[in-house]
Amino acid sequence: MSKNDPEFQAVPVSDLSGLKERLADAAEVGLSLESGDISLLLNILASYYHLQQKIQEQGSSITKLRKMCGFEPKTERSKSKGKSCTTTDNNDQPDSDDQGNTADVSDVKTDDIDQTETPAETNASNDADSDTQQDNGNGASNTPPISETYKQPYGSNVPWIPSTDIIHQLNFNSGDPCPLCPLGRLYPYKDPFIFIRILANKAATVEKHILDRWRCNGCLEIFYAPWPEQYRQDGEIDQMYSYSMQAKLISEKFFSGTPYNHLSVKYALQGLSIPTSSAYEQVRQASVKLEPLEVTIRRLAAQTRLVAYDDTRHRIIDLEPELRDARNGKGKRLRKAVYCSCLIGHDPGREYVVLDIGQDHVGELADDILRLRDPNLPTVKTMYDALSANKPTVGLTIEGLCNVHGRRGLWEAKTNFPEQANQVLDWYNKIWVNDGV
Repeated sequence: MSKNDPEFQAVPVSDLSGLKERLADAAEVGLSLESGDISLLLNILASYYHLQQKIQEQGSSITKLRKMCGFEPKTERSKSKGKSCTTTDNNDQPDSDDQGNTADVSDVKTDDIDQTETPAETNASNDADSDTQQDNGNGASNTPPISETYKQPYGSNVPWIPSTDIIHQLNFNSGDPCPLCPLGRLYPYKDPFIFIRILANKAATVEKHILDRWRCNGCLEIFYAPWPEQYRQDGEIDQMYSYSMQAKLISEKFFSGTPYNHLSVKYALQGLSIPTSSAYEQVRQASVKLEPLEVTIRRLAAQTRLVAYDDTRHRIIDLEPELRDARNGKGKRLRKAVYCSCLIGHDPGREYVVLDIGQDHVGELADDILRLRDPNLPTVKTMYDALSANKPTVGLTIEGLCNVHGRRGLWEAKTNFPEQANQVLDWYNKIWVNDGV
């Protein structure tokens, strides 16, 4: 120790607390301090000045200073995994005693470490631990599989994988001075800050293709630039609405139930003019190409073990009432209503869905499907409500009526027959509990 170095003196916390109180009293009444307090203050100021001077001479960082003062171990442990990791400072070695024994990191209290962190560092470390999806060097992620974290209502096997990685960089170099404090140096943080953002895009993208053309001045033949295969797979060269756009219109119309005029308004709000007639025409053209697929789905649904179906009222403005033969063969009946019918064929691990909109009851749709069934298969089971129009008339079936419709009818009958209805409802409740419903 040189003569200019301050004298090291152990000061208990109680003495520092008393010194603080005496300083406050002296400042309040305008008195001077005793000679012992003045000497102690001068020694504290000299020690602080000496420490600051050494830090500036050696170019130490705030992190290294915290380690020198014992606030932070030189070998950190990951808060989430409990495993040791390398420090951010180069040339740092674990603390050791006089015998060369390395200090155990577990002896350092994590509470002391957390209390010495600044709010900005604490937020950054928390964000990095919770939001960062990092590779462990082998291409594997430390975070759980996304399919386990996010439950998808349709297609749970589709992971949330970003289609684009966008990197944001700072214009810093390793060792640059900190722009906030005159002491620190900047070094790359061990983990980047990563988060996932889901953006809303337009429902459709309009592309303008310009094909180069050459003409022979002898035979006047015109040569066109070839149409790339990547575009040919999504439509022909003279096809304005691609296959993918047609599929999107079909999905929005029949899966989301969006009317054609609403589709036109939706795309117009996004800057794309698709008339209602054009949307209908594209769906109609695609339906002609997809008709073999519909026939195949109907045939597969007919071969399943269980067929469940039901219908609901629908509306088609241009559809006029039609006089048809009654299903029981007794005369004719005027069909005024329009129905949207749905039939689902169930097999273990697979379902086939058939939709039909028109003046037919769902029972007539079921007859059309059952006519396609292989007669060598076991008897099919059907489930529907108790409406007589929905009873199948083709082939031999094991009929089962809908429990939901039956329970609803008993609930409505509670007013006139409370005792009997409540008894049956209790039986239904026992069945549902035993089935795990």
